[in-house]
Amino acid sequence: MTETAPLALPPSDGDGRASPYVARARAYLDEHWVRNVPLDELATVAGVSKFHLARRFTEAVGLPPHTYQNRLRVHHAMEMLRGGASVQDAAVRTGFSDASHLCRHFKRFAGTTPGRFARARHASAAAGDDTG
Repeated sequence: MTETAPLALPPSDGDGRASPYVARARAYLDEHWVRNVPLDELATVAGVSKFHLARRFTEAVGLPPHTYQNRLRVHHAMEMLRGGASVQDAAVRTGFSDASHLCRHFKRFAGTTPGRFARARHASAAAGDDTG
């Protein structure tokens, strides 16, 4: 099995398409990625209605706010798995309710399960140690 490409997060708001309120919402999600941030709370932080924010956030970032937050969580879970964390530990530490919840989102964004990802990372690391 080939290793899955790193999970790419959507580009930063520096392309000029995002309004200041989308930038505020994205920064808030980047800071509070480990917990569920309700759209109402995010809209309050951004200073616009939740409907307007959802529409403009999706246009600027390419993902709805909740999907963006789940993608951030998967990204952090990948980093934890690379560091040797168990799937269950990565799930809990990234705000997913359990390993199956992480698995569902991980597979959607990374194209493989967290267990397979971790095994592939450990196998490639072991192969690298043998060639040195």
